[in-house]
Parts: sequence; C-alpha cells; structure tokens
Amino acid sequence: MACRANSSKKKGSGFSVSTVFDVASSAKESLDSMDAEVRIRVHVGTGVARGLVLATKEALTAERPGGSVEVMGLEVPAASAADPDAVVVLAAADEPGAGPLVRYYLACGVPCALVAESALDADGLGAGNEALFGVVSASTPDALPPKLGAWLASQVDNKVALAANFACCRQAVIDSLAKTCAAENAAIGAFAFIPGSDFPLMTVSQAKLALDIAAAYGRGVEPSRAAELVGVVGLGLAYRGLARTVADLVPGAGWALKGAMGFAGTMATAKAVQARFEAGDLLGKRAEGDSGKKSKAPSEPVIVRLPAASGDAEVSGRDAYLVIGDDRGAR
Repeated sequence: MACRANSSKKKGSGFSVSTVFDVASSAKESLDSMDAEVRIRVHVGTGVARGLVLATKEALTAERPGGSVEVMGLEVPAASAADPDAVVVLAAADEPGAGPLVRYYLACGVPCALVAESALDADGLGAGNEALFGVVSASTPDALPPKLGAWLASQVDNKVALAANFACCRQAVIDSLAKTCAAENAAIGAFAFIPGSDFPLMTVSQAKLALDIAAAYGRGVEPSRAAELVGVVGLGLAYRGLARTVADLVPGAGWALKGAMGFAGTMATAKAVQARFEAGDLLGKRAEGDSGKKSKAPSEPVIVRLPAASGDAEVSGRDAYLVIGDDRGAR
C-alpha cells in the first residue's frame, strides 16, 4: 500500500488525509475569526458636519454580535477602560480636545484616525506615530465609508471579523487577504522542487482564502461551501496545467512563469469567490426591497441639540449617534 501511495504522489495527485484535515482546520479558523470580538471607538466633536456623523454611523453599524462601537465626546476615556482595536475621531483638528485625544491614543499604541475635510487639517498631528495615525479626508459624506474602511483594514489585526461586521471594510480586507495568499502561492509555484508538491499546498492556501472571504461576508460553514471548494480545486488544476504548458514553451524561465501563474491564479480565484457573494447579497437586497415596498419607510436619523442649561449634550434620535454639543441650536 505504501508503494501505491508513493506512486500516486509521483503522478501529481498530491492529495492525502492531511490535505483534507488542513482544509477542515481552515474552516474552523475562519469561523472563529468571523465571530471574534472587534471594538471600534468613535469620538465626535461639536463642529462636525451632520452628514459626516451620519455617514460614519451608517458605515460603523455592526452586523454581527462580535462587533461593538462605542461613541463618546472628545474627553479622554477613563484609565480603566479597555483599549479598542481602533479609534475614529470626528472633529476639526483645531477643535479643543481633538489633538490631545489623538496623541493620547497614539501614545497608548492604539491606532487612531482623524476624519477631516482635508489632510492638511491634521498636518503634524501624528508626528512620531505615523504607522498608527491616519487622516480620512472626506469632503463629502459619500466619500467617507470606503476611505474609512481602507484605513481600518490596514490597522485592525482580525481582518475577517472586521469585514464580517462592517461592510465598508470588506473590499479592503479581501484585497489584503488575496494579495497575501497570492504572494505565498507565487513563492510555492516558483520554488517547488518536487514535481506535484505545489498543488496540495496551493489548494489548501486557496481553500482557506475562499473560506476567509465567505467569513468576511458573514457566511459560515454550510453545504454551499463544499461546492465553492470544489470550484477552487478545479480552478487550481486549470491554472496548474496552464502554468506547466507555458513553462515548457519557455525553457529556463519556467520557475518565474509558474510563480506568476500562482499569483494571477490566486487573485482570479479570489475575484470569482467574491463575485459569488456579491451576487448573493444583491439578490438578497432586492428581495428585501420587494418585501418592504408596502411597509412604511424608516425615518431619517435626526439629531436634537439640547441647550447649554441642559448639560451641553446633543442627544441623537433612535438611529443616530450621541454627540457632545453646545447651545448654538440645531444644525
């Protein structure tokens, strides 16, 4: 039996019980990552345009129980408060309290971004901590979510949980996961010295990528995942066959071509898997829209400002943030 197993591997099958086990382990890791806790803290000043506040609220509405968003004014949190995964400050850079608040988080090693209309508004604010500091410049509310999502994806460690909870981060997270996996597969393809040894390694890597993308959309392990994984294996076989054919046509450069094909094939696989979930989400939204046509449309979020005598607090409506304010009247 041992001789038969070895012969099978020489023919390039490359599959074994350990390969299946690795894929199963990847599924569990993706599930654990999807349900992990991710905490975002938002500080809101008094001079922020209402549109940016509401755009931030919409972008940072958690879709799963593991996601939490804490909203505060520009006061520095109590020392006993647990550090969040990332902090977003909505305030003018020259607003009292904004600068010290940003520097406080950076000194604590917590990633912190300032939402501003222009990057010039925060010039020099993150000096010495550029790796943790970001400026999300958004001249209009519509420009905010993708930029905020890209910054969060670059800073939060558990990217799968971040994407599963906050849709604005999803594209940036998937791009990051795909590029990392593609780079690994490019190295495997280029430096696989034993014929056939690259295929099981790439298969497990791409299967994990597919499972991570599913988890980024909040999808768990279900029967449809099996069909997707079969598709991943099929695509891997096709790319591998193409890479071998091209490598044979260019003697001496085969390793480079195999590496390039490993990278391109992995990126294409990621795009295909993502397209499947995007199409599913689009159909779901259309179904929800059709079922809700006869129902009353939800009211727009409103912000009600209390006068200074009431404690300088701006109280949000049911669907908006609580914002610290002053007595200048409602916007």
